[in-house]
Amino acid sequence: MRTLRALGHAARGLYTTYRREVHFRFQVWAGYTALSLGYLLQLKAAEMALLLLVIGLVWVAELFNSAVESILDIFTREWRRDVGEVKDLAAGAVLLTSLVALAVGILLFLPRVGWGSLRPVPWELGALGGVVWVLLALLIPWGGYVKRSYR
Repeated sequence: MRTLRALGHAARGLYTTYRREVHFRFQVWAGYTALSLGYLLQLKAAEMALLLLVIGLVWVAELFNSAVESILDIFTREWRRDVGEVKDLAAGAVLLTSLVALAVGILLFLPRVGWGSLRPVPWELGALGGVVWVLLALLIPWGGYVKRSYR
């Protein structure tokens, strides 16, 4: 029972981050796009695993960045240079992780670019993937407002 409750708290944290943080929504969209492209370009299992790993690392970095910012916002409401520097450090970790993921993506995708390397996909699956891609892209700027309990 405690494990289920803990999983519920974790899922709520992911949901809250997705709704509150536009950058996290963008990272989810970019990750979905990269995984779809990896499938279409017929990446090998090890390459897909590497792609999934770096996407996951970017998401984790974004979650930690959001947690750091939320914690700091609890303790201070006015602008402070030291708080800004800590937030910048956390954002820098996301940037660095994203750049590494981009480099991995370039190394995996660049050699395969070309129509001849695309995997044939049934039109239904392609249409479904396209709809999901468009919905994720449209939901990036949205997300709604999640009231923070400490404000």
